[in-house]
Amino acid sequence: PPPGPVKNLVALMHLKTELRTVRVLGCESSGGRVTLHLREDTPLDPKKIMDLVRGARSPFRLTPDMRLSRRFEPPEPNGLTACDKLLVELSKCLKPEAS
Repeated sequence: PPPGPVKNLVALMHLKTELRTVRVLGCESSGGRVTLHLREDTPLDPKKIMDLVRGARSPFRLTPDMRLSRRFEPPEPNGLTACDKLLVELSKCLKPEAS
């Protein structure tokens, strides 16, 4: 089996592809929080994103400058895992023509 750093590199390359699909300008990730800097033309459905953000005790937060953050409690083992989980959740928020 490949060493840990090689596995992490492969996971990172996969995440970069997924982040491009959602049109993310930047990503900050740790085990406890992921923040995505979204482009104006993101294929995410604004209504679905707002439903995530407005939920009672929601772990999601959206700022006016299009930064979408999600908290993880308890924290994930690392930022790669947390980012991957967020992208899986956001895949349900894609506009129909984007999926």
